[in-house]
Amino acid sequence: MKRKVEGILMDSYELGSKKDVINHPSIKVQKIYDYKSAYGLVLAGTSTKLWTCSQGYMKLNTAKLFRAIETLTDVIEVTS
Repeated sequence: MKRKVEGILMDSYELGSKKDVINHPSIKVQKIYDYKSAYGLVLAGTSTKLWTCSQGYMKLNTAKLFRAIETLTDVIEVTS
């Protein structure tokens, strides 16, 4: 109602890919939670036929996928 944001919880990959946005002086990273999670794909309908191909690709290219994530995201640190 007051159009004021007091806090936001963001996924680290999302935040790391938007570092230019959070570098604003009025925005501070106060806490980083170490939360283990997994990411994947959601397939529905006829696209479920891609499952076998996708699964094989991800297993064979794990290092390539992690390099892509590292390239597209930045390390985030708590702002002092």
